[in-house]
Amino acid sequence: MTGLLLAATVSMAVIMAFCGISLYSRDLREEYSEKAVQAAKFAARVIDGDLVDTYARSGEAIQSYQGEGYQETNELLCSYFESLSGIQYLYVYQIREDGCHVVFDTDPEVQENGTLGELVPFDESFLPYVPTLLKGERMDVLENDDTYGFFLTAYEPVYDSRGRCVAYAGADASMVYLEGYIRDFIWQVLLVFLGFLVLIVEIGRAHV
Repeated sequence: MTGLLLAATVSMAVIMAFCGISLYSRDLREEYSEKAVQAAKFAARVIDGDLVDTYARSGEAIQSYQGEGYQETNELLCSYFESLSGIQYLYVYQIREDGCHVVFDTDPEVQENGTLGELVPFDESFLPYVPTLLKGERMDVLENDDTYGFFLTAYEPVYDSRGRCVAYAGADASMVYLEGYIRDFIWQVLLVFLGFLVLIVEIGRAHV
């Protein structure tokens, strides 16, 4: 009887753990995807699309460029980025055929050493999406695992006053956060399972 109870418990635990982890992972992906989308939309809203070309072609250091309200917008984006949880990177790039050209980037290292218009080459995993971005079209949230890390990435078009897509605001939610939450969830499931296992063994002993 104890053996049957153990077998049934193990089977139920495996099934429940698998279902629970799948649902938990799906919900977390949806949550972090939404965070990335909202962050990208905010960045796209606060930028003056008519000035993007001027910013990107200035070729000046980010921290010292004083052209047409750039620092005010930059500080707003950096302040907003610092208030976010789960978002690893927030930036605005012009997508051209030769790569991504920096317009804004809240990464502290880029803030310190970056240059406006600096070229960020396309990662190989990013190449399938380039034609869509060059057309200025919207995209669904991407799940990328490349040289920069494992991310859920949202892109939001930045438009000028003529309705032309002049850049994209991007927000990366690191999958490291998701993996950490899922790992904690697995440990909780294991602890509950071990508790039931100990209880069943003790019940079995009591009836021997």
